[in-house]
Amino acid sequence: MEAMLDLDGSGASMAAAAGTKSNPVKIDATRNALTQLEEAIGSYKVKHKSFPKSLDAMVSGNVIKAIPKDAWGKVIAYDPRTGTVSSTAPDGSRITSQKK
Repeated sequence: MEAMLDLDGSGASMAAAAGTKSNPVKIDATRNALTQLEEAIGSYKVKHKSFPKSLDAMVSGNVIKAIPKDAWGKVIAYDPRTGTVSSTAPDGSRITSQKK
């Protein structure tokens, strides 16, 4: 039986990340959640031979417990064509799992 990842956005690192819209702690917490989610998407792709059509498919397939949120409490964006996820910080900057 596969273990489900607990990526519901309620982790202590995100809850502890307080501050302003460009807070590097929140950016790092969001980037870590994105990386974990992309790893789970990769596992889904290996098993099903395609990216999930939505993050809901990963919940119903018992890959993740809930659709995660970023450190600001917003739902993470998902592109089913590429399997990539991203978030937008309050200042409008796009956050991905890769540091730029």
